[in-house]
Amino acid sequence: MNWLTSYPIAHRGLHDEASPKNSLSAFEKAIKKGLPFEIDVRLTVDEVLVVCHDDEIEDAFGHKFTVTKTPYSELQSFNLSADGQKIPRFTDVLELTKGQVGILIEIKNFSQNRRTEEVLVKELEGYTGPYAIQSFNPLSIGWLKKNGPKAQRGVLSCSFDTDEQMSKMRRFLLSNLLLNPIARPDFIAYDEHDLPKGAVHRCKKPVLAWTVTSEERAWDLLNNGLADNMIFEDFVPSEKLIEKILKG
Repeated sequence: MNWLTSYPIAHRGLHDEASPKNSLSAFEKAIKKGLPFEIDVRLTVDEVLVVCHDDEIEDAFGHKFTVTKTPYSELQSFNLSADGQKIPRFTDVLELTKGQVGILIEIKNFSQNRRTEEVLVKELEGYTGPYAIQSFNPLSIGWLKKNGPKAQRGVLSCSFDTDEQMSKMRRFLLSNLLLNPIARPDFIAYDEHDLPKGAVHRCKKPVLAWTVTSEERAWDLLNNGLADNMIFEDFVPSEKLIEKILKG
């Protein structure tokens, strides 16, 4: 799994007050530190793949946007920060990164339509840098197994206890990774608050814990064999921690 289990992964970049989550400046800071980073991708109504976590967003002036129902040109009026940073396109991230570090791409698509995945696959053509793809939707990962590039694919999951709209049956299936025969993932990314989890380790796949917010918790996960690596934020991993992950 090389970089996926060798270096801690910066959640939506190395973000701070000056560099918002999922911004090019946050990704640039991760690159300068030599750290891979995680991003979220969605498709706008005019089929531009953008890097954005939430579908419903609101700017400082109260303007609301539904990303998947808005043309990319209109999204350019949305400011991520006071200095006018914009929602980046996925191709902007590829151009910035240029293979210097790994990119962990989370697909935000819970529909039956696989157009987001199709556009992603198209835009990754010719990109030679390291990357992996993950999703909470096992059907999305299963589709990529058959139709996507030869890249590492992972299933994201958690207990889903706070999702009141999800049925008990769906929660049971997803939290226990029972749709993995469809997804056939190469790795599992699981909520660190829900580890240890028997279903995770029975998969016998590398485990990424998300989202780890302290070095203390990072050491706890590693020392107790609960994760092989982590997606982190709110701290910068020490050299000692990075060495621990690198050695496995």
